[in-house]
Amino acid sequence: MSSAFRLQQYLNDLLKNAGHERITQEQLSALVAAAAEKPAVSQTQVHRAIKHLSHGNADTQLIRRKYEDIKKKDLCPHLDRVLVLLSRRTAGDSWVTGASSSSAAPTSTDAPTPAPAAAPAPAPAVPETRSRSQVDQLAVSELREALKREVGSPQPAVAAAATLSARLQQQGGAPRQSSPYPVPDWLAERPYMTRGLVTAGPPADRLAPALAPLGDLPIATQEATVIEDVLFCLSGVDGEYISVSQGDCRIDGTIDPALQETVRQISPLFAHFATVMAFAEESTFVPGQVVQALGAALRSHVKNYLVLIAQLETQHRAGELTMQRLWFYLQPSLRTMEILADVADTVFQHGLQSGQILSLLHDRCLTGDERTQQLCLHLVQAAAVPYMRILESWIYKGSISDPYREFLVEDNEVSGHENLRCPEAPTLVYSPRERHYVDAIDRAYAYSSKTLLRLLMDAKDLMGRLRSVKHYYLMDQGDFIVQFMDLCEPELQKNISDILPTKLENLLDLALRTSAAKSDPYKDDLRPELLGYDLNTQMMKIHSIETYEEKEHWAPAEHLAISGLQAFTFGSAVTWPVSLVLNRKALACYQMMFRHLFYCKHVERQLCQLWVSNKVVKQFADGGDRGYAPAFALRQRMLTSVQNLLYYMTSEVVEPSWQNFITKMQQVTNVDEVLQLHNDLLNGCMRDCMLTRPELLRTVSRLLTVCVTFVSFLQNARRHYVDAELSCMLSEAGGARASSVEPSGLTQRASPEPEEASDSVTFAASVAEMDAQFTSVLLTLLDNISDFGRENYNAKLISILYRYGADS
Repeated sequence: MSSAFRLQQYLNDLLKNAGHERITQEQLSALVAAAAEKPAVSQTQVHRAIKHLSHGNADTQLIRRKYEDIKKKDLCPHLDRVLVLLSRRTAGDSWVTGASSSSAAPTSTDAPTPAPAAAPAPAPAVPETRSRSQVDQLAVSELREALKREVGSPQPAVAAAATLSARLQQQGGAPRQSSPYPVPDWLAERPYMTRGLVTAGPPADRLAPALAPLGDLPIATQEATVIEDVLFCLSGVDGEYISVSQGDCRIDGTIDPALQETVRQISPLFAHFATVMAFAEESTFVPGQVVQALGAALRSHVKNYLVLIAQLETQHRAGELTMQRLWFYLQPSLRTMEILADVADTVFQHGLQSGQILSLLHDRCLTGDERTQQLCLHLVQAAAVPYMRILESWIYKGSISDPYREFLVEDNEVSGHENLRCPEAPTLVYSPRERHYVDAIDRAYAYSSKTLLRLLMDAKDLMGRLRSVKHYYLMDQGDFIVQFMDLCEPELQKNISDILPTKLENLLDLALRTSAAKSDPYKDDLRPELLGYDLNTQMMKIHSIETYEEKEHWAPAEHLAISGLQAFTFGSAVTWPVSLVLNRKALACYQMMFRHLFYCKHVERQLCQLWVSNKVVKQFADGGDRGYAPAFALRQRMLTSVQNLLYYMTSEVVEPSWQNFITKMQQVTNVDEVLQLHNDLLNGCMRDCMLTRPELLRTVSRLLTVCVTFVSFLQNARRHYVDAELSCMLSEAGGARASSVEPSGLTQRASPEPEEASDSVTFAASVAEMDAQFTSVLLTLLDNISDFGRENYNAKLISILYRYGADS
């Protein structure tokens, strides 16, 4: 499929959505040929063309998307011009070809299409109202003919008059330069209403003199004429012998070389004025208070500049202004306008807004010469006025009035701020010295922080919430933990995939209402959670952040076959402003400490239950329990070790740290101090509970795993003994073994050694192996604690060594 045919299909699709008739291949070919001869168009013209095509169609964005899709196909190098011509040649759902004459005038605001070559129609009887361009053309033609008759010269009267007609005919409503800001259509349609330079239309071939070449006149006459032209150009208007309307200064070559050189020295001021004036005018229509304030500041400088031009013109009229004196007077303004034009051009070309503009001007205040710094300081002070007003309202009242979303904070709060008023609210003014307004911000912050602190402490009962968190997460509520584990332990011993969350919620609610926790006003905020990983995996992920092992730990892993005891934790519903303190990070730290303490408590309960179940050996005769003595001794060592670990973490770490936290909280004056103290509490507890060192945590986990394995082993051995006892009792009842049973038959039944699952390993050997394994892991833990305590001078952690040493 050819590109021309595809372009026709896409354009017909666009016209169909816009509600216009289709075009033929011949019409498209003529349109593309005409577009190739037209000058480049701006994005503003394209935008207006799309608006014209979608006239009467509510979905203008659909037309724009269709156009963007066609442009991405790159089917036509002149697509923008084709679209502009297409918008001009569509009127009233009818298509008008470029070769045929049309009586329907285009409704577009763009320049009219040149009329085709045809015989002129007879003039109507009733006088027709001429357009402004027709009147201007007639006046220019009459003026040209009159001057030709007077002078006898075939040249035009003046350069501006010679090119005025052509410019009016070819002026297509294009803006003076491609603007990144939306501007009203009339600013482009009526370019002569601006004080900036009009750059529409092709440049004239040469600057022709009105009567005779200026170089043929005396130097004094040349100087007076050039000064007048320069004064015109300084105001953005073309002179007779000097033109600046095309963006560069064009000087009649017959002028004296010395005068030409002086004009070239002054000429940068022409472009600077045009840039500043263009920004000052178009910033009026830009949505943004900062850019509008900057435009107003530039207009004040332009006003002073125009006053200077008027004063120079007065001197010129009085015959007191020479070219050298003009250059002397304009030198200060040249530097000023250069700085202003550079700022305007940077903001204009990059489409900067609000804080970006202020950052640009702030940087200019700190660099460059003194004149640049002072001028940019004035600009940033003027441009920062609306921004500072928003900042004042936010700092002193807590409200944000930002209709153009220029502020660094967005207001999403729907409640009122009637009760917020700062007692000290000085006006904020920009200054390069930060201390100028930092003091005011600090005072406002201190006031608002105290207000928020009172809200947290009094209305939101922050300390009550923290005590509630300590009860549940740090196992401060002893009877609740016992009640909860009694109810939930059978369910939590299942695999995580077999646990019903609703059942856990019901059991948790029952434990809360049948223990001392029923008096806690925040108990209803507690909920059970089952995480998909154990504590070791969670801590390894945290420790591996920004290390080479991070990818390995954070890569998607298979579902872990862990029990509910390893996955269980508590969750809490926290609302603002308490969530400032009990944020997600803080709750995660509480959860990690709870999981550590909870599993230790579970192992302790398992060892205690094992002691209760092993009391059956008291039924043995003298000497019948000797085979169990090593197992009971190992069980007691394990129980003592786990209890020492729990006592250390709860009584020697958590409780003293909490009491220190409470004491310091009574002296806080702002919220930042609360956050810092709470963060120190969590960090200290995590460190001293051996959660922040992977080697210590892994060793503790291995120690607890050995204890759980031993408990399971003894429970299996007890079941084996019960089965053997039951078999003997059944044999007695049947009389099968009556002759071989002695009076002390119970002792004889209990005396055989219990066996493990493997027939080759005896009960005593298994106990000895587990004893050696436990001792090895315990010694490794104590060595690691000793090394870590000495490296970090942690006397609290080293104290656990003396506890284990005293017990051993």
